Amino acid sequence: MSHLQIINDGVSDFMSRVNKYMDTFYVAWRKAIRFLLNLPYTTHCNMLHYICSDIPVREQLYTRFCRFFHCLNNSDNSITKLCASVALHGSGSCVSNNISMVCAYQGISRFDISADFKYNVVINDQDTVASQVVIDLMNYKYLHMYNTNITGFTRIVCDQLIEFLCIS
Repeated sequence: MSHLQIINDGVSDFMSRVNKYMDTFYVAWRKAIRFLLNLPYTTHCNMLHYICSDIPVREQLYTRFCRFFHCLNNSDNSITKLCASVALHGSGSCVSNNISMVCAYQGISRFDISADFKYNVVINDQDTVASQVVIDLMNYKYLHMYNTNITGFTRIVCDQLIEFLCIS
């Protein structure tokens, strides 16, 4: 077995561990959002960022990494700039592996990475509309809870509508 093969096996093992930890993080984030907003546990994952009116977590992390690397690459410190250049050319370091992961996700070359990360979020009109209705129902339910003068849907009906929209 050559040294190069050992290094490649080590890098792929490292990347699989990183992906496992990232998946664990995403699962924890989704569970926390569902718990905090009192959403059904079966709420579709792709609706959560719409309901939160936020950018998906993966894109946030990748954007922050791209900005971080852009700062390293444009640093006034020559050593920092050299380290960024070495990582960009495939040093096998954590930064280099992250560059590979972000570029593979974006479908670009390593040398095209910039601080202007382009989101790969596919906007689904059905999820957007359903999420907005869920937000409106959650607001209505909250107002109904503290103001008894509001007539219309009961909390039970709101909960049933929210569940229907979140799982279908």
